[in-house]
Amino acid sequence: MPPSSVTPTTPEQPSTLGEQHQLACALLLDYDQRARQASAGQQQQALEATWFGLQIKVGQTTVVLPQQQLAEVMAPPTITPLPGTPAWLLGLANHYGQLLPVVDLFGFIYNRCWNDMSQRRVIITDSEPRIGLMVNELGSSVRCAPPASLDSATALDAQLSRWVSNQVTLMGKPTPSLDLAPMIEAMTHWQRD
Repeated sequence: MPPSSVTPTTPEQPSTLGEQHQLACALLLDYDQRARQASAGQQQQALEATWFGLQIKVGQTTVVLPQQQLAEVMAPPTITPLPGTPAWLLGLANHYGQLLPVVDLFGFIYNRCWNDMSQRRVIITDSEPRIGLMVNELGSSVRCAPPASLDSATALDAQLSRWVSNQVTLMGKPTPSLDLAPMIEAMTHWQRD
């Protein structure tokens, strides 16, 4: 069988002004759809490269908590003290019908109380079990690049540096980021001496 000759087909050129108008609109619509898809992909990449956190003060030091480890921020609830527990375990509070242990974050880190509690807030962790962290001052929510390893030039005291392994850059300044998972582990496995 002899090979058949295949001739490439070329799209027919529109012959009327109406057909030319329809072709131009179809091309513009195609360009618009492709541009929107490319933009959505870029926005998704930018969102994946974004990290959200919450600034707080631990004593005089500003730190950032990862927002994905937090569930809620609230005013200090009524707390029932528990006898025979460390001073940093402030007691239990009723949180939507569930018992919530409330921990003084500064007291847990430094094993002493912070004097100025005028701006106290409780941050509820998004962990099991949930824990309320009493902080002495709440800052703002932040959106920045994901945390990087802690720079050795960042000066932190020994008690706080135990709980900090990363930092974020806020307004050109490195800010320590607390990882709550090991802290929650230490809090929940406390045993009476």
